Amino acid sequence: MQVGHIPPGVSEPLFASPLCITEQTKGNGMMHKKKRQGQRAGLFAVLLCVMGSFNALAARPDGVTLSRTRIILGDDRRAAPLGIRNSATHPWLVQVRVLTANGQDAPLLIVLPPLLRLEAGSSAQVRIMAAGDLSVLPSDRESVWYVHALMVPPSSSFDAEDTASFRVGMESIIKLFWRPSVLREPDDKVFRQVRFSGRGEKIRACNLTRYYLSLGSLAFNGVRVDLNRQPSMLAPLGCEDFAGTGKKVSWSMINDFGGNSNVFEGDIQ
Repeated sequence: MQVGHIPPGVSEPLFASPLCITEQTKGNGMMHKKKRQGQRAGLFAVLLCVMGSFNALAARPDGVTLSRTRIILGDDRRAAPLGIRNSATHPWLVQVRVLTANGQDAPLLIVLPPLLRLEAGSSAQVRIMAAGDLSVLPSDRESVWYVHALMVPPSSSFDAEDTASFRVGMESIIKLFWRPSVLREPDDKVFRQVRFSGRGEKIRACNLTRYYLSLGSLAFNGVRVDLNRQPSMLAPLGCEDFAGTGKKVSWSMINDFGGNSNVFEGDIQ
């Protein structure tokens, strides 16, 4: 599993699933992955164990929080700030990147600054901006990327030339949506436009809108669905299958501010 590979259906706010990556560093610069070239002097193998499935605002790496759980950009808003606060008693190194769902860098979006040191008790802000030819994006529906904030304690000094250093890091991930000008802020009329149909031991949910709809809650016949284990985001005009049976369904959606919408009820066809 590569860093940044977060399935499109994961719930929000979120952290990456548990994974470990190996990086090589020279001195204290430790955020850029490099292939092992056989260098010895001054190079340290750093194992960053990214531990997760935590709430991005509540459970966080020793006091590091993000100011929001999702970002909305569009033709009329091509940049947005993201605040990062360190309430811990020690500093963190923070790298912020925008990736696609399969873990590739998003070429149309940049982060400034991409790397920063956050001292104990301090706050900082990065700016995420649209760049490049945005005409390649669909003009009639939303697009989605993922903002990854990798937080790692600064490295200590070592005397040995070849030393393996093991440090625990955390990767906080939030969604970033690009919304074309033809789409307004979604409301209850949008959030209720989901069709549910039974398919044996599964229930299919189909999004009838051109928005990415993120489920805040879902229940079949009153039995709640664990959205950390099943898909929680419906692509525009797309469908997802959920394990379960029943005749009645209730659901809520996550709005632009990261809160839950009203709860909607309906029949499973």
